[in-house]
Amino acid sequence: MDATGQRDFVAEFLFWASLCLTHLSRMSEDLVLYSTKEFSFVSISDAYSTGSSLMPQKKNADSLELIRSKAGRVFGRCAGFLMTLKGLPSTYNKDLQVLANFTVTVIEANGLPSPLCVYSPLFDSDVSAVWNYTNSVEQYNTPGGTSKSSVTAQVQQLREWLKAHKN
Repeated sequence: MDATGQRDFVAEFLFWASLCLTHLSRMSEDLVLYSTKEFSFVSISDAYSTGSSLMPQKKNADSLELIRSKAGRVFGRCAGFLMTLKGLPSTYNKDLQVLANFTVTVIEANGLPSPLCVYSPLFDSDVSAVWNYTNSVEQYNTPGGTSKSSVTAQVQQLREWLKAHKN
C-alpha cells in the first residue's frame, strides 16, 4: 500500500521548487531595492527593464518583479498539494490525477537521436531509457524494491516465514 500510495517525490519537488523561488525572490527584491535612486548600488540593464510612462528616467525592473510575483504561485501549489495529500486515504489516487491522457512524444522511434539533445548536450541517446517501464521497475533491486529479483526474494522470505509459523 505504501509503495503505490507514495507521493513524497511530488511533495519534495514542490518544496525544493518553493525553496529555490524563495531565494530567487529574495535576490530579486534586493536587486530591485538596490537599483533604486536611494541606493544606486546596482544598475539593471535595459534588456531586463522598461522605462516608466510617467518618469522616463526611471527604470522598472520588470524581470525581477516577475520573479517575485511568480514565487507566490509556486508556494501556493506546494501548499495546495500538501493539503490534498494530508487528507487522502492510503493508496487513493483520484485527487492526484493531473492528465487524463498522457503520451510521450519526445523520444524518436527507430533509434534516432533524442530531440532533447537540442536542448542540452547532457542528454544522450540513452535518455529514452527513462521512459522504459521495465528499466523503471528493475532499478529498485534493494530489499522491498520492485525489481523481479527483489519481489522473488520477498515472496521466498514470506513462504519461509509462513512455513516456520504454520503451527
